[in-house]
Amino acid sequence: MEKNYLADLGGTTSGAVCSVLVATYNRPETLKLILRALDIQTVREFEVIICDDGSKPETLEMAKSLCGGLGYSVRHVWHEDRGFRKSRILNRGIIASRTDYLLFLDDDCIPHSRYIEGHLRRRRPDTLVFGKFIKVKPAQIRLLTEELVQGKGLEEKPFLTCGKKIDLALNRLRFYSQLLRKKPLRPKLYGANFAVDKASLYRVNGFNEQFEGWGYEDNELRLRLVNSGVAMREAITAAIVFHLDFHEERRDSQYVTGRSNKDLFLKLQHEKWAQQGLSGHEGAR
Repeated sequence: MEKNYLADLGGTTSGAVCSVLVATYNRPETLKLILRALDIQTVREFEVIICDDGSKPETLEMAKSLCGGLGYSVRHVWHEDRGFRKSRILNRGIIASRTDYLLFLDDDCIPHSRYIEGHLRRRRPDTLVFGKFIKVKPAQIRLLTEELVQGKGLEEKPFLTCGKKIDLALNRLRFYSQLLRKKPLRPKLYGANFAVDKASLYRVNGFNEQFEGWGYEDNELRLRLVNSGVAMREAITAAIVFHLDFHEERRDSQYVTGRSNKDLFLKLQHEKWAQQGLSGHEGAR
């Protein structure tokens, strides 16, 4: 039997209007920066669900040590490490969330102080909201500290420049161009930054847990949501995250039973319901 748990690490959800789900795996120091960045958000009424895909104890220990000083509620959802199972742990995070609107982050993406505000401005029923990210180069990652993040240093040069703002604006134009061209596989959804109402996720049975290994689980979710009638909207320049350009250690694990996640994605592109999803978990609606 799989080992797993759900732990409340402190804080209250009273008045919370959304939940931020952070997918993580063995990056406690980066996760600490994310939790600090969430503590300076312009919107204060939210909860955080740490969706832990089998990290070692250091992640929980860090979160416990930090949570007493944070201004929001934190829950830690964990299952044992059996390879890259991001879809499964995110489904457990969805069930553990206690609000009706969910924002998704990865553990290599630090949110701008207006990240939550930007997503909530774009919030609509039955609507998937796309965010984007600004890359932080490896040489710049070494400059990051808790003090810099809490002082909003990421929102200044050299991390946020005029050129990067222009790139985001161009990505926003590209988003609308892809919508107008009505290509079924575009615009692409990045799991590191998006938001959607919980009811829409339950309508399609959440993330598809057939996707084990790196890649395509986020964009396949987008297709099922759109196939079920969910609209698409963007918050590309409004809900920014800073993507730390690490080497992806687990990308080489995307092959499962002799096929790639891309093959599975293309096979399932007309589906509305995940055969292995939320409904397989205790506590699902």
